Amino acid sequence: MTIEENARIAKDADLKTDIQAVHDKWKRKTHAPLVAPAGAGMHIVDLATDGFNPMSQVAYVTLNGLVMSPMAGLVGDYTLTLDVNGNVTEIVFQVPLEVGDQIAYFGQEAYSLIS
Repeated sequence: MTIEENARIAKDADLKTDIQAVHDKWKRKTHAPLVAPAGAGMHIVDLATDGFNPMSQVAYVTLNGLVMSPMAGLVGDYTLTLDVNGNVTEIVFQVPLEVGDQIAYFGQEAYSLIS
């Protein structure tokens, strides 16, 4: 094989690895209804506890089926805790939650491309 053919084969292998890394990275979780109320800033959704790696983005967070807004200045419903790489590790609700409230979220786990 020529050097060019070897380089192409290596590049194809990198692309296949990247495609595998991207596949199935979108994750969702719906929590059971809350059994106890929580004050603003007191309820934290830990992604690791839910069985996920840190997420590069959270597409949406819902409370009882309503899409919540991330905090912007003094307005919003939740904040995100980020790790040193800027990936999301926690969702912290900045609104009070009541018994029976149900939380869900959808996001993409972080990954690195090599190609």
